[in-house]
Amino acid sequence: MVGGDTATFDKTLPVFEAFGANIRYVGASGSGSTIKLVNQLLCGIHSLAAAEALLLGTRGGADPRTLLEIIGTSWGTSFMLSRNGPVMVDRDFSNAKSPLRNFVKDLNLVKELAQEIGVSTPIGELTCDFFQRAFDQGMGDMDVASLIMPLEEDSRTPGH
Repeated sequence: MVGGDTATFDKTLPVFEAFGANIRYVGASGSGSTIKLVNQLLCGIHSLAAAEALLLGTRGGADPRTLLEIIGTSWGTSFMLSRNGPVMVDRDFSNAKSPLRNFVKDLNLVKELAQEIGVSTPIGELTCDFFQRAFDQGMGDMDVASLIMPLEEDSRTPGH
């Protein structure tokens, strides 16, 4: 995702193509960053939603692997459920291909952008706050799927 002057983009495209295959001109300078942050907002929200859904299903008595198999072919599926669900079930959060700290950084940037341009993102703010809480609990280097752990803790605490 590249933003900026089109003539400059056209001239530098061969350099970008040396780094990757999916190069897109997306508009004015800053547009690429905005699209990246929109993607991260959705990834964060979907990751937290996947953790909530998996916890609700398993605490409700569903076998977690069966739940993932069925939801994976249903309308409620998402890439983040498919990606994070098996990691949540296997409980191996150390192989952090997507560390939680990266999401905290990006979700805080989303929050700043939303405030700067005057856009309300209530679900994004709740998600950012939840990620920040997990980060503050020392989970920053763990995989994003580790979000299920603070949800599990909240589920043990009266009043949650």
